[in-house]
Amino acid sequence: MSIYDKAGNDVSVAVIKPQVKIPDVGLSPHTKKVMKQNESIILKQKEKAARFSRLKNVL
Repeated sequence: MSIYDKAGNDVSVAVIKPQVKIPDVGLSPHTKKVMKQNESIILKQKEKAARFSRLKNVL
């Protein structure tokens, strides 16, 4: 799952789709792995931020 597809089921985040797809040809396997890890970290941070904002609304 990519951050450009959806950011989670119950998380509403404005997603900017890139106009130009990055070609996979020039990227090394390590670079692809790092990009995947970065995407998952960003997703987790967005989910946490949404959770905290809901918690603030409750309190």
